[in-house]
Amino acid sequence: MLKNYRTLSATQDWDSTAQTIITQLPRDFLAQRYYIDMNSSGIVAAGTVTPIVDGGLKMITNIKVVAVGEGSSRTIFECNGTDLYHMNLFDYGAPVSPITFPLTTGSGQLHMNFCIDFRCNKLDPDDYSVALPTYLLSSLQLEITYALPSTTNYGSNPPTTFATNVTTRITCVEGIPEAGEDFSSNPLMTVLSKTLTADSSSGALESFDTFFQV
Repeated sequence: MLKNYRTLSATQDWDSTAQTIITQLPRDFLAQRYYIDMNSSGIVAAGTVTPIVDGGLKMITNIKVVAVGEGSSRTIFECNGTDLYHMNLFDYGAPVSPITFPLTTGSGQLHMNFCIDFRCNKLDPDDYSVALPTYLLSSLQLEITYALPSTTNYGSNPPTTFATNVTTRITCVEGIPEAGEDFSSNPLMTVLSKTLTADSSSGALESFDTFFQV
């Protein structure tokens, strides 16, 4: 198994408003992990902040990896920012990265980092036993839902707007199968079949619907 590590050029730009942003994920190799890095160098609180428990994390209300087909979709992974952060803490014994968010009226950094990890053994960098075979999918996307900063997800005196938007970068950790490697036992793989029935008449061009439901 060859290893591949890349940060996508496509980013998400969060301007503090409540919204869901969708990024198309590459469909080339076996997806083992996705790192999600959120950063802004210019966030200003409305006053001195008394942070709440899991403040900042609660602004990320949903993170989803979704396979989309014609007329249907399947959610492969779904979690909110708070739970994913604590899952990472449990899996690795430490956060992927410390949480940073401003607590004063001075311009400061907001930074959060998460990892969507498909490995069974979270400590084995070579575990591709249930890696996502993205090359079998017709579409794959990451959907992140952001909430407006408030006293219930940030703390007292949350920022009303972001002086500098939060940029979310996505890094893929992937495996490139080599000749002879068999992934037929991967439980995430599904055998798809479809019967196409042609008209018995001749002389006319006939079209077939070859899309699969995911």
